[in-house]
Amino acid sequence: MVARRGWGRLVAAALAVGCAGPRVAAHVPVDGGGVGAPSTDLPPGAAPAGPAGRSARQVPPGWVGGTAEAEVARGCDAVTEALLDPDAYWALFANTRAVEPRGIGSRGELLVTLEQGYAFASGRYVAHVLEVNPRRVVAWIDPIRNVRDGWAEFDLDPIDAERCHVAMFTAADLGEGVVVRLFRNAIEGAMLMTPELLRDFVEQG
Repeated sequence: MVARRGWGRLVAAALAVGCAGPRVAAHVPVDGGGVGAPSTDLPPGAAPAGPAGRSARQVPPGWVGGTAEAEVARGCDAVTEALLDPDAYWALFANTRAVEPRGIGSRGELLVTLEQGYAFASGRYVAHVLEVNPRRVVAWIDPIRNVRDGWAEFDLDPIDAERCHVAMFTAADLGEGVVVRLFRNAIEGAMLMTPELLRDFVEQG
């Protein structure tokens, strides 16, 4: 199960095998070395700081994730547009079976139901995607049985008018099930490919 497409493979693997325990509420990690508390305008776990605070981010103990980056040969506006376009999620997330926009959430974020998985097993979850500002987009999911908590943060830095540097921090709590034990490296590697997949999609657009 070597993953190839970011968050999609992570979620599909967790949904298909059923690795975690019962559904739990999303929470902010409290470990001192982990993710700091969010501001009132951001989702659980997301950091209020932009690029200046990114280097200090750490994945909470027991979670999967990390940082990744890519240079896109398009302006940052095109990158932001892709992150906020549900039609693009078919290309960004593997094994996607359905993408259903649901409107606007309480923070002004996009709400999108995604269904991912395989013919023998699939699952649905709601993703929240928020444009904090034109150069920062954060996303988080409603907890489901196999993904207890998860989010991603994208910081976009213009290199020039036609190039954009994308830096992502992502973290997910998948519990301690068999999928995490056996495929932690593959799952984490898949999560960290998202900036490359974003680059490929935007540059081909």
